[in-house]
Amino acid sequence: MANEPSIEIVGYGFDVKRFQNGGAVLKVSCTPAYKTQDGQWQDLKTMFFDVQGTQYTDRVFQQVEQYLSAGESVQVLVKGMFTQVDGQNDGRTYNKLHPQRIYILGHRPKKNRGGQQAAPRQTTGFIGSSRNQPTQSAQPAQPQVGTANDPWSDDYNAGEVF
Repeated sequence: MANEPSIEIVGYGFDVKRFQNGGAVLKVSCTPAYKTQDGQWQDLKTMFFDVQGTQYTDRVFQQVEQYLSAGESVQVLVKGMFTQVDGQNDGRTYNKLHPQRIYILGHRPKKNRGGQQAAPRQTTGFIGSSRNQPTQSAQPAQPQVGTANDPWSDDYNAGEVF
């Protein structure tokens, strides 16, 4: 593992897949962009990552599930070891991250296509989970961590990371 590259991404968690063996994967997407010579932003191809769950990531994954079930968009920062796997049958490339650090940077109600904020969805469980536990309310509780202004400060690292 010494030769695997370490990367850091900021993207949006859009699903948590839970498996019968107790494992979990957080699906994260990000769209890189650059500024053209005329000052306009140009989006590149959206990248998708599977963030492998560990016993230390479960609390963060549960919070992401709560925000998603409330109809919110969840921005995350993930630092970890990066691997790429080419699919055998479909020819796709799968990006995988084995996280060393993961943070929830923020969450907010999703916007619909007209630019208006969508109403939060009412659900009876967690997205991607086999558990049948109802959520406490449509609006999840705020995380009990420091502010995301300085994610590398000691106060923040004592909170929502593993």
